[in-house]
Amino acid sequence: MVRLVGFVDTRFLYTHATFLSEPECDYLCELIHTIEPHILNNTPSEDNSYYSGLTSRHGHYNFFQICKDDLSIDIGTRLRDLIYDNFGEQPIWIKSWCNSLKYQEEIKPHIHGQDPDHDPIPFLTGNIFLSQPDPQFYTNYATYGHIVNQRGDLSLISSYLEHSVSPNPYMHKPRYSCAFDIYFTEDPSEVHDTTNLTYYE
Repeated sequence: MVRLVGFVDTRFLYTHATFLSEPECDYLCELIHTIEPHILNNTPSEDNSYYSGLTSRHGHYNFFQICKDDLSIDIGTRLRDLIYDNFGEQPIWIKSWCNSLKYQEEIKPHIHGQDPDHDPIPFLTGNIFLSQPDPQFYTNYATYGHIVNQRGDLSLISSYLEHSVSPNPYMHKPRYSCAFDIYFTEDPSEVHDTTNLTYYE
């Protein structure tokens, strides 16, 4: 089985340009706008200060499955194929969610893993920016600084690379994106959070 070099390398950052097309981004932004009230009203919020809104419900819904069911946009399979083409074939489980940051909302600096010695299996984290391009929309990565988000671009990072999103400066322009964790294992019981995982072989 091929293992990614970025599993425990906290500097690992891989970007794939135009992973999603402009029309797909439009559809997904509209989908997030549509499903947001239902998710916020019907799922519990995580009890921490790092996340708010849809991001705080990340363990309680499967965004890629919603995209496939409602729009026939199969992001998970496309992501699996990218992993196979660039890093080698291996079984993966994906957890996915979406983000809708309103005025002054942010995602504070955080990592998705615990640490290389205590996570049961290695995994990668990623995100896809969906909103219209804007120089005020960027992601902050430790050691890389501010990277302006390009619409439809996918970023894969080590689960130990600290990252954040600065407060949205616009009162009437939400910042839309989706995010995911990719676990490389045949046995989902090894994953520390098995909620809403999808298997891709």
